Amino acid sequence: MSSARQKLLKELLWSLPILLVLYVGVYITLSCLGGYFFNQSGKVRYRSMGLAVSDISTWNPKGCRFQYRFKTPGENTSAAAMIWVTCSPL
Repeated sequence: MSSARQKLLKELLWSLPILLVLYVGVYITLSCLGGYFFNQSGKVRYRSMGLAVSDISTWNPKGCRFQYRFKTPGENTSAAAMIWVTCSPL
C-alpha cells in the first residue's frame, strides 16, 4: 500500500469518530431543547371543510417535526421536516 493511501486511510479513521461525536452532540442538544406540539392525526376533521383538527400531542426534538401516520383522505402518509429526515437515527 502506498504512503498516500495510508495517509488517506489514517485521516479517514480519525474523521469518523469526530463526525460521530458531532452527530451525537447535535442529537442530544436538539433532544434536550425539544417539546410537545399539537398535531393532527387526520382522523378527526371539521365536517364542513374537511380540514384536520389538532387532536394529538407529540414530543419532537427542536426544529424536527415528524408524524408517523397522518390520515389523508384515502391513505396514510408520513409528514416530516427536512432536519428530521437528515438527523433521524432510523
